[in-house]
Amino acid sequence: MFDELTDSVSVAADGKLAVRLTTTLPQATIRYTLDGSTPKTSSAAYRGPVSLGKSKVLKAAVFAGNNQQGRVFEKTFTVSKATGKPITIQGSPAGNFKPASTRIAVNGVQGTARYNTGEWIGMLGENAEWTLDLQQTQMISKVQTNVLRYHWQRFWEPTLLQVWVSEDGKTYREVYQQTEFPINGINPVNGQFSPLKARFVKLKALNKGIVPTGEYGAGNKAWLLLDELIVD
Repeated sequence: MFDELTDSVSVAADGKLAVRLTTTLPQATIRYTLDGSTPKTSSAAYRGPVSLGKSKVLKAAVFAGNNQQGRVFEKTFTVSKATGKPITIQGSPAGNFKPASTRIAVNGVQGTARYNTGEWIGMLGENAEWTLDLQQTQMISKVQTNVLRYHWQRFWEPTLLQVWVSEDGKTYREVYQQTEFPINGINPVNGQFSPLKARFVKLKALNKGIVPTGEYGAGNKAWLLLDELIVD
């Protein structure tokens, strides 16, 4: 809930995002922008799902007549070659970080520091392994995601994160790895490499395993949280 305005997103068959906006205020009009400007009375009125074929920052506000009600809603939607594509997750996401569908990892919405938004996928004491099928071989040169590190919540960074790619889904080669996640919060993974052909992208992250002695929750299983997978 964001004041009087809420949103939901789905991915259309053509890979575009469909963003739905709703308000609980009767007789109110939602107005929005996609150019970074703040919505005003002359901005586009919401009449149905907003179609996004490219990454955009959507800003929206609720108006009763000429008066804005509540704050401005703002969210970044990311469209990449991975958006809406089939993705499998090996192992069992757990607790509040178990999505109803694995497609949450490719729905165009990244996780935030408010980790209870439903965009983070969490493994409890287990490694993470995601396999994305781009459905056709194509040139790629970048794979991105985020790792959430909050030791006070037992959210630990992986000891190793790797990106592997394949043209046939059988023979993979590693193209990127990362071992440092120093930020207390969201740690970006920005795996860039020389352009190459690939259809399948595999993301592997090794769980810390057990929380170390002296840390909050010592002796318990550590969480490993990842969010949106972006490929370009």
